[in-house]
Amino acid sequence: MKNKFYNKGILYIIVAFQSAINIHAQTDWRINPNDFEYNMTVTSMAYIPCSYTMDSRDQVGAFVNGELRGVGYFDVLDQDKYYCFLVIYDSLYSGNVIQFKLYDASEDTIYDALDKMTFTDNKIVGSSSNPFVFQVVSPLDELLIDQDSLHRLSPIGTKLASMFLVNLKKDTVSASFSFVDDSFGLNNNLFEIQGNELFLSKDISHIGQNELFIHIIGKSKNDCPIDQKVKIKITNHTVQTSTIGNLLSIKMFPNPFKNDLFIETEISFDFIQIFDPLGKCIMQVPNKIENSVDLTQLTPGIYYINLLKENRLVGNAKIIHK
Repeated sequence: MKNKFYNKGILYIIVAFQSAINIHAQTDWRINPNDFEYNMTVTSMAYIPCSYTMDSRDQVGAFVNGELRGVGYFDVLDQDKYYCFLVIYDSLYSGNVIQFKLYDASEDTIYDALDKMTFTDNKIVGSSSNPFVFQVVSPLDELLIDQDSLHRLSPIGTKLASMFLVNLKKDTVSASFSFVDDSFGLNNNLFEIQGNELFLSKDISHIGQNELFIHIIGKSKNDCPIDQKVKIKITNHTVQTSTIGNLLSIKMFPNPFKNDLFIETEISFDFIQIFDPLGKCIMQVPNKIENSVDLTQLTPGIYYINLLKENRLVGNAKIIHK
């Protein structure tokens, strides 16, 4: 077969020769260029969690259908950056899809790369001024919090939200979470983290402000940490009477009532909120086993009741105090 070396020939011959004879035993990536007729080149860098590679022992391997087609070290240092001049070989002129693996020598770990290419003879990808950057599969994209508001009368222990780390494929990954105690996380002390859930740990009913600020960081194995600055709105959970609907979803008795009110429903709930006709929350109490609430302190009139589960509205009804 022909053995063609274009694209700065001397440099690539040297790199290909080094790649063929200096492979670490941990990867066992060995290739004989004489077995192939065609080649292309990639000038590249690698972003291995959680930074650009600075280790000349790190490698990239190119594969077609699981078979090695090229291997190189990130051993070319230029302006404090490590590059790999990778030669990829194939027996077909063009068309095969190339997949890549990255070897992190310091961790003795092989990662699947996110990147794919289509082989074409004499193709040049990247340059020293604009290198192609290999990344490991599915780097983290964002930290998500599924709720950012909290009622001012929420009792200690109320769940505010669940937290998730999402990668570039939009898959949720297993992660641990903690607070970042800095100038933005002014109100971290009002909350606590349990697993991937955020709970209120202190009374906020006396706080005059309408916004709280917390700073959270999420970490996943083999991925870079990612943080999120969160602004939490404190609300009075105003409910307009015109929006009260589906009154049959829960049954209150007696209604009208005088002292105790009993709730009959198949809906599971944690807290009971009472609103006056203007939509102001005047009471919030935890649910009892017997699904009853003492409302003797209310003056006669019309009120609206909300049932909450994990700080979310799950039922409502109109009640009359006589």
